[in-house]
Amino acid sequence: MKKMKKWELLKKAYETFPAGTKFTWGGSEIVSTGVFQFASDDARKGWILDSNEMAVFDGEQWAEIIEEPKDHPKKQFIMMSKDGVRLNDGDKFYCAMFCNGPSQWILDFINDSNEFVMRSHTAAQDDFNKYFSTKEAAIKYIEEENTPKYREVHLFDGMWAKVLSGEILIKDADKNVTTLRPSDLEDMQQALRVLDKLQS
Repeated sequence: MKKMKKWELLKKAYETFPAGTKFTWGGSEIVSTGVFQFASDDARKGWILDSNEMAVFDGEQWAEIIEEPKDHPKKQFIMMSKDGVRLNDGDKFYCAMFCNGPSQWILDFINDSNEFVMRSHTAAQDDFNKYFSTKEAAIKYIEEENTPKYREVHLFDGMWAKVLSGEILIKDADKNVTTLRPSDLEDMQQALRVLDKLQS
């Protein structure tokens, strides 16, 4: 059997074991939850488990299906959305797209609509496109990503500081970088207070 990649295994699991599918594993009858993940422990490396930790794939073979779910239209699974919802062929979705021009994320649109229909997915698009099941989830992601993560402060003699949450990077004219923590600033302020008292 051709060795399948991680995304191919997950795709097959979603397509073959939708929620409500009955299958056997280790002599027991199990009902699929329809949500899957790779096993993270070394003992079960390469396994595919549902959200109840029941295996549908053990690295070599798939579980045996006893009964498919009733009244469950079989739609081809395409991908998991950024907000954790499975997107099947024909499902509506919303796309947060990164624009190099203004260097920010925007809500993608087509024909004045933000609503797209899932037909296919190429992993190469994932650096600049994030897919969501709802418009609200896409907008929340865009607002969070577009919030500035740092501020730049120009100092003297060609030096500047990049102020981030939790640290400050100071770069001199020779491009040497020094990292300061908030506690370092507190120590320096304390030293100034001590000097002021000594000089007063």
